[in-house]
Amino acid sequence: MANNSYIKFTSILFVIYIASLLFCGAFFYNRIKVLDKAFDSVTQSVRIKQKLRQVEAEISTCESAQRGFLLTGDSVFLEHFNEAIKHSRQATDSISLLTAANPDQSAHADELQQLVDIRISLLKKTMETDGFRDADAAIKRTFLLNGKKIMDSLLDLNDKMLTAENELLEDRKKFRDEARELTPKYVLGILLFSVLIVSGCYYALLRFHRKKMAY
Repeated sequence: MANNSYIKFTSILFVIYIASLLFCGAFFYNRIKVLDKAFDSVTQSVRIKQKLRQVEAEISTCESAQRGFLLTGDSVFLEHFNEAIKHSRQATDSISLLTAANPDQSAHADELQQLVDIRISLLKKTMETDGFRDADAAIKRTFLLNGKKIMDSLLDLNDKMLTAENELLEDRKKFRDEARELTPKYVLGILLFSVLIVSGCYYALLRFHRKKMAY
């Protein structure tokens, strides 16, 4: 009877010990995930800002290449133009992927992609129009004004997205810093809790064993 009681008590302590280990493991895992998420969110905002600046730079390169081609007719400017188009579209695709979880920024990303396509289309039309250099001033003015209007809209949207991302970045940095500061404290606390559980199980088992020996 005493042996059965001893085995039962030992089993209970073992279950408590295993449960505490599982709890500690789950807690550690959760804190690592929180810390990873905090750092990833900061990195994501930084990447979005880089891609937004790249879009602006690549479209400006397209405009420069267009002007160079119209002035000289040299095909080397077409190579720069096509390369800039490729990079600008890659950048807008990246922005769409990176902002997919943020409805507001995702909607802006779709609009940005449309404006980039429109701007590129207008630049191409200007370059492909036969005799554009010798065209009527009114036609040139229409092309240029339409292009300027689209470019202004693109730059305004780009600035709006950068501003929104800067605000997000500040919040994400705060969250990252808090997670980085609190995680070691939480880890220390849970280690102390684990030691307390193990010590409690040991002393309970020792006390039970002494009582058994006394009888």
